[in-house]
Amino acid sequence: MTPTEAHRISRAAGGLPMWVVYCRPKDFPSAYVARMHVIGGGGHYATKMHVIGMTVDEVRELLPPGLYNLGRNPEDDAKIVEVWI
Repeated sequence: MTPTEAHRISRAAGGLPMWVVYCRPKDFPSAYVARMHVIGGGGHYATKMHVIGMTVDEVRELLPPGLYNLGRNPEDDAKIVEVWI
């Protein structure tokens, strides 16, 4: 399944998908990773869908089209680069 398909399916099921971009998380210490999270069903959860790139620009290119970059919240974990919704 592609990121775009996963995003579309989540929206069709009533969820609000968002993509959290991380810089060198523990499970990918030499890469950037965007993980799809979903808000819906009374909560927020991370999915198994993710994309990997060597730069943040590579990861951005792999995200579904039409997303809006929210930036990051100062209270976010230091590994979080930005969030797309």
